[in-house]
Amino acid sequence: MISEGRQGARAQAARTLFIDAVDALLKDRPLCPDLPEELRVLDPQFSTGGPVEIGNGGLGFGLEGSVDLSTGTMIAILTLLQERGVLPPRP
Repeated sequence: MISEGRQGARAQAARTLFIDAVDALLKDRPLCPDLPEELRVLDPQFSTGGPVEIGNGGLGFGLEGSVDLSTGTMIAILTLLQERGVLPPRP
């Protein structure tokens, strides 16, 4: 029983160390997802981000932020899609 308690404590310490290490790496080199050219006009602004534990031992990245969905941005996207032939041209 004592060794199982130590194993659990070691696993938790390793998990914490790993998450802290990834967090430190992200502070030096932030994760900035690249959007396809068609969507770059959305100009995402990320306020926070960092590692997040998923399930039991998995690791992912949590991002929080906002995206510009103003009328001007939506018109720019629709115009671009029309120029690329994805949407019908203007009447």
